Amino acid sequence: GVLSKDGLAQVFFSSFVDNAAMELLKMPPRLLCFLMMGCLARTEPQCSDGVLSKDGTCEIHELGSPNAATKPMDDESTAMRVELLQRDLRLSSPQKLENAKSQAVKVKPWKCSGSTAYQSTTANDNSWTKIKLLNLATGGYDVTKELNLDLDKFSNVGDCQKAGNKCRIRSMNACAMHVEGLWKPGGGGSGKEYTLYCALQIYDRGCFLVALDQEGTIGFVHKLEGFRYAAAFVENDYYVSGEKGFSIVKNAPLLPKYESWEGLSGTNEAQLLPLKIQGKTNASKYFGLGADFVVWNKDTLGKGADAAPVNQFLLTLRDHELYLIQLIKDGELVTESPREVIVLAAQSVNPTVDKFTGPGKKRCWGAGWNFNGAIYFSSDDGSGLWNFDSADFEKKTSRWVHKGEINKIDWNDGF
Repeated sequence: GVLSKDGLAQVFFSSFVDNAAMELLKMPPRLLCFLMMGCLARTEPQCSDGVLSKDGTCEIHELGSPNAATKPMDDESTAMRVELLQRDLRLSSPQKLENAKSQAVKVKPWKCSGSTAYQSTTANDNSWTKIKLLNLATGGYDVTKELNLDLDKFSNVGDCQKAGNKCRIRSMNACAMHVEGLWKPGGGGSGKEYTLYCALQIYDRGCFLVALDQEGTIGFVHKLEGFRYAAAFVENDYYVSGEKGFSIVKNAPLLPKYESWEGLSGTNEAQLLPLKIQGKTNASKYFGLGADFVVWNKDTLGKGADAAPVNQFLLTLRDHELYLIQLIKDGELVTESPREVIVLAAQSVNPTVDKFTGPGKKRCWGAGWNFNGAIYFSSDDGSGLWNFDSADFEKKTSRWVHKGEINKIDWNDGF
């Protein structure tokens, strides 16, 4: 037979639709979405800036007056708005994305084998800052596994100058290891990933929470207030304190890591939180805690290192007293504000031989560890390493066992 003109037109139209559909499928999703929005815009009345009249035209009131002269929204004004929008997208979005991308850094997880005790240390004259591998049995260091920070790493950032101490790393403290997948199904430590976070003090710039790997890569995460020297992770939250009180950086591992403090421009320092002594009513944001934190799982549901805690505390030693902040009570997170600080006397199991504190019951406990489930604190004066034995909440006392000598150092932190 012979195909009529009408039939030929139908075949052509059908072929056109098929080809058009295939071309649409090949388009990038964003462009396809933009075209679809345009098609939908043409099928519905557009009058966001005025009043839709009976004949379908859009009447726009000048200067917001309903009685002023009106005019229809024509194709030219619509096209101009689309053009301006496209220009803004072209100029702004790529630039912002490129800036954010250039500032982001990749901080690698730490490679840890078995139970390992590390200590961040800074010389008394701030001439070096290192992370050392500590042998808790001997109190000595494995010098072959030290990480020595480049103190001039950020000397060329922004308006920094190499001369003097401007933008130079002063010290590092308040280190805590975040463990990803601690309670994942299966247990046995499967799926664990370790990322180190510390408080980095930089001359003329302030204090920052940073992530740090074993290759010396540093990613800036959050601003901190004042000197920070005690820290621990509670799940994803970084608990930290220092000369100006106590703070919590929520979901720290989920925050971006920037190549310098400039990536944190426009952000605020971590908020100080009020604390109060148990049994007292007065609370303060400037309550002084100890020089390092350790998390203590008093009771656990089940057995093993991956067991969920029932009653969990944040421990810190200050002179002759043990401070505890309860984190989990009877299996439920503690969310009260202000946080309550429980104070127990810290006593030596053998006080006639091993003195827990020095003259005036003073001693700075600069480093703490949870090592194989056992809790240790060491003093900065080198008087010894002490193991937490027990706590009696009724008698308001805690017992400690002297385990041996340790290096003397003024500015340090254990993790």
